[in-house]
Amino acid sequence: MAQKNNVEFITEMMMHSHFGPLAQVFVMDALGKFAHIVADAPRESFDRMHGFVCPEAWQGVAREIATKIDLHLEPPAMTATGPAGFLEHDAGNELGSGEEDDRQNEHRP
Repeated sequence: MAQKNNVEFITEMMMHSHFGPLAQVFVMDALGKFAHIVADAPRESFDRMHGFVCPEAWQGVAREIATKIDLHLEPPAMTATGPAGFLEHDAGNELGSGEEDDRQNEHRP
């Protein structure tokens, strides 16, 4: 049997784990964390790569991957009714201020 390419290997690892979908979460988390480490590393930390890959390109791909993962994992934007149609919290009314309780009590007999 032919050796799998990287995409096939990662896909199989994420799809066929004894831990189910947790493997997908682990891989995405690890990839995002490592991408941020490389993206934020000082230039001299790449000197030991000995020309294997241009350090600027290595950091460039790390920044690209980190950005894509951050955007992919970003919580969905709030709409007028909030996520899944729930009413948004009134930003001007902090919990515990008592204003919400007063408004609710106004309508009670």
